[in-house]
Amino acid sequence: GALVHVSRLPDFLFQVGQRAWPIYRLPDQLVTRYPGSPVFSGSSIGQLRVALADYFKITGLIQQRKQVAILHLSRADLQLYAPLCVLRAPGLYDVPVFPVRNERGSLLVAPVNSDTIQVPLTGAVSLLKLHATAADYLLKKGRIDSPWALTVRKMAPPIWHGLQAVLTPAKRVLAYHHQQDRRLIKRQLPVLANGSVLVAGRTNHLGRTAIHIAPDIYELQSRVGQELYAEGKLPSPSYVTLGRAKPSETELATTLEGVSVS
Repeated sequence: GALVHVSRLPDFLFQVGQRAWPIYRLPDQLVTRYPGSPVFSGSSIGQLRVALADYFKITGLIQQRKQVAILHLSRADLQLYAPLCVLRAPGLYDVPVFPVRNERGSLLVAPVNSDTIQVPLTGAVSLLKLHATAADYLLKKGRIDSPWALTVRKMAPPIWHGLQAVLTPAKRVLAYHHQQDRRLIKRQLPVLANGSVLVAGRTNHLGRTAIHIAPDIYELQSRVGQELYAEGKLPSPSYVTLGRAKPSETELATTLEGVSVS
């Protein structure tokens, strides 16, 4: 009963330690509230998280935004589910992706602004189907200029390994040299295929993987190069080159990157 607000249960919750802030989906906005705290509202869950986290930092409750966890409250079993990963694109707040159970089975759900994108959860490849559906939605709304601008981030090792297992090695790699500890280290990202799209993943030192998805190898090369250049890891996007994977590289060993998770 304490969770009910404007005659509805929350759809999500922000959690910090043992405290939780319920998030309610109203017709045109999301609202979060906690006794003794200001009421925050926003058009997306990512925007709301940033506003709440910045308030928590000012009050000294947290030091970093990543200390604010997002959970989904399932209507089917009233259980809380943590996100599997997030969707990200330039100029957009992160969109968490949740596994959810309902009366029809299991779903992957992504709250995009006031709408919810969902696909049946039938295996690891469902994540790519959700990406395609969300990218098409954002493209039609004018929020992104290309479906390939949308990436999947913060994938834990089991999710990335499960996705690798259902994709086909494309026998190509994206290669570049990265300076680390005053040494020039060669990095190689195996390219995987799923039907008509290609996938390349980068895993950071925390074990979280981000993947780029593209319709061809040159678009994939460009997207990875542009991101590495924007992060200051390369002096030019063109420093990412194409290569042929050796037989041993088709085992898809994860490439570790020194990129922090925000």
